[in-house]
Amino acid sequence: MASLDRYELLEKIATGGMADVFVALQRAGASFIRTVVIKRLHAHLAEQPEACAAFESEGRILALLDHPAIPHALDFGMDGDSPYLVMQHLNGPTLKSVSEIQLGRGRPIPLHVGLSVALALADALDHAHDRRDAHGRAVDLVHQDLTPSNIVLRPCGRVGLLDFGIATTARDRRGGPLSGVRGTTGYMSPEQFARRHQVDRRADVFLLGQLIWEITVGRSLFPTEDLAFFEAITRGPFPTPRSVLPEYPEVLEAIVMRALAREPDERQSTARELRDDLLAFAREAGLELGEAPLRAYVELIFPVADAPRYLPEDEEHGTGEVPELMLEDDDEIFTADASASLSDRERRELLDELDLFAAHLDGSADVESEPEQPSAVLGSSKVQPPPVPAALRGPRGRPQGSPEEDSGVYMQLEPGAVDQVFRDD
Repeated sequence: MASLDRYELLEKIATGGMADVFVALQRAGASFIRTVVIKRLHAHLAEQPEACAAFESEGRILALLDHPAIPHALDFGMDGDSPYLVMQHLNGPTLKSVSEIQLGRGRPIPLHVGLSVALALADALDHAHDRRDAHGRAVDLVHQDLTPSNIVLRPCGRVGLLDFGIATTARDRRGGPLSGVRGTTGYMSPEQFARRHQVDRRADVFLLGQLIWEITVGRSLFPTEDLAFFEAITRGPFPTPRSVLPEYPEVLEAIVMRALAREPDERQSTARELRDDLLAFAREAGLELGEAPLRAYVELIFPVADAPRYLPEDEEHGTGEVPELMLEDDDEIFTADASASLSDRERRELLDELDLFAAHLDGSADVESEPEQPSAVLGSSKVQPPPVPAALRGPRGRPQGSPEEDSGVYMQLEPGAVDQVFRDD
């Protein structure tokens, strides 16, 4: 297995024009282990200052952001002359793969699920657009690459927004117009492609409007061939959702088409404004939105049991050894003839370790736990009594109703889902 510094590379999951992307294991100590994603700049680009600066910019941008939908930047280092970026590994199918499944069924993603995705993305973009640096200065970040391949639907009901490789900041744009067309064919705003306007956050509003159109209609809005996309984005009128689905809600259509206005000034001015419009429509339509319906839908389409697993089976729950004093069944604590094999001192140490605070060491008294105390209520939050000691629980003694935490932590990319930067000839 190849390694990169202290990371164990497991699988290459994508290759782009600038970098390779791997799933890797990070280990520390005897039992700390987690999966991460590593993006490593191609070796032949490591000697190009422009490529290195763009790669470092992505790491700098991710380090500024702190939102559940955006992978955290965990580390940045060098592999020889090539820089690499370590990120949180987000788990789940891409929006592209989910849409393809729905397309095969002949219908779009359910409306409440699609709008739940859109709201999560709008919230993530709003966070990114309004982020300030450590000195309190506005970053004015623009993602510029909202494609179905860069959106992950996580089993926990959250959405992941990936790939900030061509994102720009106010500092980038102050240096003058950026060379080339930055974006993915079929998923660019008019100003990204034609460059008649300075690119700002309203470009992301356009791209989010396009995603909403596609999610709720069930087909692509623009062609992905260069020439056909050029014609569509610069000249032809954009089709309305009701031209494809006559039963499409008129109010939602008006929201989406406003986001898709060719002129930036005619769109919602911020992702937050678009989010608020969607929320108002959802309330009026009586739609249930949020993590719960999205979680149920993802589990239906992509069962957790079928998800790729990268941790070795014998390390899934940690590599620490199970203490020898752990017994298979609670009853063994009380039925074993401890006096036949343990001294009084050993029995005392055993009972102390198991926290059997009511035990007597004369061999005649039963071990009892403290009576359960009622919960105290402070305002709207319940304060629970101390938990029952682990030794008095069964081998499956996790309290009922405990939330299943998403281990968070792997990202799935579609083959070919890469950053694209189209250069001027």
